[in-house]
Amino acid sequence: MVALTGAAVLCGSLFAAADPARADDGGPVSIEAAALRSHGADVRVRLSYRCDEGRSAGVGIVLSQATPSGPDVVGGAGTGQRPCTGETETVTLTLPAAGGRFASGEASAAVSLFTNAPGTPDTIEQFTTTVCLEHGGPGSQTGP
Repeated sequence: MVALTGAAVLCGSLFAAADPARADDGGPVSIEAAALRSHGADVRVRLSYRCDEGRSAGVGIVLSQATPSGPDVVGGAGTGQRPCTGETETVTLTLPAAGGRFASGEASAAVSLFTNAPGTPDTIEQFTTTVCLEHGGPGSQTGP
């Protein structure tokens, strides 16, 4: 239990240091939470983003987590294009694990925000960051 608590504290401090510009501060996307579910079979991630009214936006995320032996565990998900309101939008995505199971601790996140509007060029804003995967959080469950 002490080791798990220490890992959560370390992971929490790394998450805060690597947090990108937040959607409510004018940045494109923020990761609000990343919760392990179904014993690591998937991760539920809550993201917030903001885009100008009159545009449409879609957000996508890919998580990758190193394992002690074998290939990395990866998972990804995204939304379809949705109308923008000019306000902060929040979505929750479920990322199924491929190549194993996610575990508590650090994971690398690649996030993309795709926006478009009639008569204007499409835009893609991307960033990578480190997130902390923990049990609990948005819609988490411990069972299968």
